[in-house]
Amino acid sequence: MAGLDLRGFDYALESVRTQRRWQLDAELVRLGDLKRRLAECCATRDDLNRQSELQAEEAAHAWQSRRDPASHARLLGYLASLHQRRSEVEVDIHALTESVRETHRQCARKQTRVQVLDEHRTASQKAYVLQLQRKIDAEADRDWSARSTSRETAKDFK
Repeated sequence: MAGLDLRGFDYALESVRTQRRWQLDAELVRLGDLKRRLAECCATRDDLNRQSELQAEEAAHAWQSRRDPASHARLLGYLASLHQRRSEVEVDIHALTESVRETHRQCARKQTRVQVLDEHRTASQKAYVLQLQRKIDAEADRDWSARSTSRETAKDFK
């Protein structure tokens, strides 16, 4: 293929190939967004775990230092709300994890569809190059035949 002019090559499925690439790119962007949101949810969950541990320790120390049922009840209520928020975040993490898996499968399918067209385009381009090379070779043969015929004719005149 090196040295041949491929400007005449026209791949009939180029628009489909381009569209599939765009679809793959859009799916990859979606996958990236889902992974970012999943990482944010995991960070939120980790933060809630740390807050829960700290508040549990503080509640234990507060109860030992002064036995105030009202403040202890507030701390326990706050701990319960942290646990509830953590449970909600866990549900979000589970849903996002499933979405990431499904989107990853979609990306793999779309990547395969793009690769099939890329391979078809490469095969079409090779066929075009082969056809072009045959035309060049046939033209060279005609040219050589014309020259050799004219040389023989020139010898006959001498």
